Amino acid sequence: MNVEMQSSGTGQRIDRWLDRVRGLVDDEFGGRARSAVVSLLVKATEWGGKATEWATRYPGVGSRLWCLEQQRAIAAHDFTSAPTVVIYQMGKVASTAIHDALHGRGVACFHTHRLSDAGIEATRAYYLANGLRYLLPNLDADLLLRRKLLASGSKVDVVTLAREPIAHALSVFLWHIDGQFSKLDQDDQRRWPLILETLRQRFADFDGRTNHHANWFDTELRAVFGVDVYAQPFPSRQGFTLLENDRARVLVLRYEDLDRAFAPGIESLLGMPNVVLPRTNTADEASRGELARYLKANLALTSEQCERIYGTRYAQHFYTQEERARLGARWSNPATRGG
Repeated sequence: MNVEMQSSGTGQRIDRWLDRVRGLVDDEFGGRARSAVVSLLVKATEWGGKATEWATRYPGVGSRLWCLEQQRAIAAHDFTSAPTVVIYQMGKVASTAIHDALHGRGVACFHTHRLSDAGIEATRAYYLANGLRYLLPNLDADLLLRRKLLASGSKVDVVTLAREPIAHALSVFLWHIDGQFSKLDQDDQRRWPLILETLRQRFADFDGRTNHHANWFDTELRAVFGVDVYAQPFPSRQGFTLLENDRARVLVLRYEDLDRAFAPGIESLLGMPNVVLPRTNTADEASRGELARYLKANLALTSEQCERIYGTRYAQHFYTQEERARLGARWSNPATRGG
């Protein structure tokens, strides 16, 4: 197939083709749909070196390709086989690095941020309200993954993570910044104070009762698998804990402790020793560069805001009083941290 990558008309035609392929993906992900996906991926390979350039110009295509491949992998996998791990977490917690580490040791891994009905529908509403229809296949993959997990009747091995809430919120802000600020704004240092003020306002508006990430372990993990991370204290010195019921075994890690806790945590879950976590830069800082460093160096919150953020049940559970005090001092005084 000869595709002219520079043609926006061609891009739009292929985009419509991808929509039609997605329409073939029925509830059981039948053979006809699988054939279409395989054909699609083969054609993507035939596009050669310019495919990456074209997918960058038309991000919906790259997303659809990835999501359809995820659905294919989920549909084909036998979830009664071992080892299989679901990396089920709130996002921006090194989950891709964890996936790569486990996949490199032959573990079948599936990666998701939401499996609950409420989480999927809230995400669907967000995508539709913000012009992100091309991300809707993510939700098809989530629904298929949940259906396959429940149908297997097997106990699920889950890896999940907590991350200190202010650094996590900064990372999420950078990840979604394209939806609020143009590339020109992000590259123009004269606009950075405005971006910083927008970030500050996010923290000023923080409400732990409704904040998605502060409540994720209840609205997702407990709602889907019945595992309550708050039922017993988190061992901060160890950096991980293993929780279990009749539906799942859940390894709970702290992002800040991954260097020392990941390998023993994975061994406790899978009996697999010496799994090495690859060292990678966070995607947000790698792609945003100087802007990310500017925001991190200049963000200054009030003591009241820090107390409110670190006063949630989530923060109090995963971080000791001493750790929360140290973090609050760090984010209320830029002089205490580097850029």
